[in-house]
Amino acid sequence: MSKRVKLTREELYEKVWQKPTVKPAGEFGMSDVGLAKICRKMDVPKPPLGYWRRIETGANNKPAPLPEPTDKTVRFIFINLAGR
Repeated sequence: MSKRVKLTREELYEKVWQKPTVKPAGEFGMSDVGLAKICRKMDVPKPPLGYWRRIETGANNKPAPLPEPTDKTVRFIFINLAGR
């Protein structure tokens, strides 16, 4: 039986800015492309290409701010954790 998890915009934002997208995507049993689609749907900015490499080399990059939601912004999503 799969477990269902509710994820808010704020929680998703924290996850994608804490570590490379492929890691939180794996936690949810999906690809980084699938997680990127959810980010777009929920208007959650993702780190740009090269962000994590710059962090590894000591650059002081700041996360993009989470935009204020509009009336059309998806504020939460349910993810089925298949096989978990």
